Amino acid sequence: MGTALGKEDEGQIPRQLDAVTESEQTDQRKSNAVAAESEEFHRAPQRQTLHMRKESKEFLNTMHSYLDCKRKLEALAGKVDPCRTLHGMTLYTHSGGIREADGTYKATYRQQNQSGNPVRDSEELLQAATVTRPLFLALMQQLASQIMQKRQDLRRDGAQFKALVELPLKAWSRIVEKSRDDYAKRTPGPPEAWLYDLNRASVLCPDVATMDAVVTWLYKNTYIVTAKNRFHRPTISGYRDLLFVLRIPVRPTDQQGGTGSPANPVLFFHMCELQVHHEQIWQLSKTLETHRLYRYFRSYFCGNDEASVGKLMTELVEIEDSGKLDTMVVQRVLESDDVPRIRKLTELFQHLPEHDFALLLSQRALDIHVAAEPDAPSHSKHETHHSHRINVAESYNHIGDILLAKGEYLSALTHYRQALDIYLQTLGPQHVQTAATHNAIGLVLSNQASYDEALIHFEKALAIFSAPGGDSSSNNTDQSIAKNAHPQAATAWIYIGHIAQARGNLEQARENYEKARAIASALEEQLYGTKQTLLATTETNLGIVSYHQGDLDDALVHMQQALATRQAVLGRKHRQTGLVHEALGTIWRDLGNLETAAEHFCQANSIDQGTTCDWERSLLKKRLHWSTGGLSIDEKVSRTSTEELP
Repeated sequence: MGTALGKEDEGQIPRQLDAVTESEQTDQRKSNAVAAESEEFHRAPQRQTLHMRKESKEFLNTMHSYLDCKRKLEALAGKVDPCRTLHGMTLYTHSGGIREADGTYKATYRQQNQSGNPVRDSEELLQAATVTRPLFLALMQQLASQIMQKRQDLRRDGAQFKALVELPLKAWSRIVEKSRDDYAKRTPGPPEAWLYDLNRASVLCPDVATMDAVVTWLYKNTYIVTAKNRFHRPTISGYRDLLFVLRIPVRPTDQQGGTGSPANPVLFFHMCELQVHHEQIWQLSKTLETHRLYRYFRSYFCGNDEASVGKLMTELVEIEDSGKLDTMVVQRVLESDDVPRIRKLTELFQHLPEHDFALLLSQRALDIHVAAEPDAPSHSKHETHHSHRINVAESYNHIGDILLAKGEYLSALTHYRQALDIYLQTLGPQHVQTAATHNAIGLVLSNQASYDEALIHFEKALAIFSAPGGDSSSNNTDQSIAKNAHPQAATAWIYIGHIAQARGNLEQARENYEKARAIASALEEQLYGTKQTLLATTETNLGIVSYHQGDLDDALVHMQQALATRQAVLGRKHRQTGLVHEALGTIWRDLGNLETAAEHFCQANSIDQGTTCDWERSLLKKRLHWSTGGLSIDEKVSRTSTEELP
């Protein structure tokens, strides 16, 4: 639906007070012109030449390869395990799992340093992993030898049990990156203490019986911390294996493990990862480079949130059900009446972003809904008419979202207001979708510096989104109110904070952002990163306020937190992640650390290519008032890296 949760804020920020505004007369002329143009949306689609950015073509080609790999892996899994023995296998652990009954994590299963205490940083973790490595590999060799002796039929049948594939220790830079991205929010910390795969190994089994024998051996001879049956629940790429985390005891003299004794105590424990593969599936995955393709999509979509990526990949399968997605397929969809597919394809193109394609598709959906409306609904047809009208309103909202992303505020406002009129008639003034559209209208008006009118819409939205009995206009940020408020109440407070900041009232802006953060922090439901996205948004805005107030150290703390959350939820290559890199570059530059500033500007510039809308970047720059001394980012990075550094 239009104005959905999680709309990114950095690109939708009100102009400063010195922004040039149109006169009411000019606004009216433009509004009339846009209204006239909107009649074009109801005409039948005409075939036209469609052009796509190079980056989008790469994405769609990679998507096709990825989905093709997924289908081939699923087909092979059915062939090698026709009785679904592995699919139905139940895996147990000696730890009972690393979570308590209340969902918290068991502190005893954090990685330990060589003194037996939880590791404090990546350096201690890497040192412990290095000491443990020969013990872990010796254990794996023992596994291979004993399984081979037990499975005499492997030699008779000419099969070869590839007992061990040793994988190198994870690099220090990857340790830092993964612990920060995957475990920054896990408590008790630190994040590095939950990284289990520095020491890794794989066993490749020729058949299901050998895999079962390996599992039996592990239960008898090792301590299993966690276990995943990915034949029962495959990865989103379609890959299947059995994944174990083993706890290895490290002693001063006993290099083969054991239960320990007073004379030979355990110095520390270290967790290592073991994957048990079916050899044919493993080989096909390597041939198809499935892991590389998975990393591409995980980075592109939502960092490491597998639930989110899984949902998106399911939708991609549905989008691509008629073959490789290209401009010809888009044209066929535009000429069809398949509204669900049009919607999914629209969302994909909005994400790429390919706003022109998204706009064409949304306009087609609007055409279809308008054409389906009954001319004069009778009493018996009232419910159907009501449903059609809501569909039309949703289409207007979708078009408004795309036009807003394109920076076409006046046209976006026209469509949002058309949606609002329909929602008021069909859903009523107290419905959450009506409130969401008030938020969208307020956002556009604030971007046009029509702050008083924008506030009216934001306050109407808050009156609906706030908790029952809560006073949305008061300064009450009581925890119970925050917990019961609708998540979009946080969005409204953020937008109101933007207006306060644009008017120069930084303390009022901070208060509004804190209200938004209180609501986001109280959220229990975290579907598709809603909670984290809102928290990242508030951290960004609090950082901007601190920057304007001259507290660069506080601004740095907020922006670094925003960056960590953006990377975890949206991925390292998302345009919003790039915008935060630009902000950090500015802060570090003003702190005098030109080398770190240049690193962030480089990161921002690499992400920016083809993904960041110019209007998003320019508006955030206005809020920060940063300047590169008349130089482009490329030139600034070049100068700081060659001339200005001491």
